[in-house]
Amino acid sequence: MQETSSAQYILQQYIAASGGARYQSSIRNAYAMGKVKMLASEYETATKVTKNRNSSRAAETGGFVLWQMMPDMWYVELAVGGSKVHAGSNGKLVWRHTPWLGAHAAKGPVRPLRRALQVADRAMVYG
Repeated sequence: MQETSSAQYILQQYIAASGGARYQSSIRNAYAMGKVKMLASEYETATKVTKNRNSSRAAETGGFVLWQMMPDMWYVELAVGGSKVHAGSNGKLVWRHTPWLGAHAAKGPVRPLRRALQVADRAMVYG
């Protein structure tokens, strides 16, 4: 945990010293894609929860695509192990589509993308 805090501090100092904060705050749209490797998973259906834990050799692989338009619109697709999950927000409504639950609106208030992805720090989303 200390290394993560130190790395985050160094990045924040670099951004401040180079004037990058002004540039970073001017970003209105973002796009990212990448690969994922899932060692553990939990699938929920209407009747049960199935938990899987794989060795690193048997890990399921896949990819993701992410679009964001500031301030509150975003869309993400995640395809892993033969399943595809979609989620998005138009700034007023957050929705999801999963193979096991279908399409549905999320309960509660609109959440920002980093909250939907359970990412603690915005810089982690933008790299």
